[in-house]
Amino acid sequence: MPQINFRVDEKINAFINLKMKLEEKSRASIGKEIFLKGLNNQMMPYLAGLYKKGKISN
Repeated sequence: MPQINFRVDEKINAFINLKMKLEEKSRASIGKEIFLKGLNNQMMPYLAGLYKKGKISN
């Protein structure tokens, strides 16, 4: 499985630390959850736009 690494600013890091503590989850699981929610919110509209323009098909 491919891996993605990136840096976050201090405000985001503080939020992740708080979420980790309250939900008793690892940094990796919190980061993955946030990343996938953001990706899912962008992916479908983007792919629908490409389909509408005829750049991809089903």
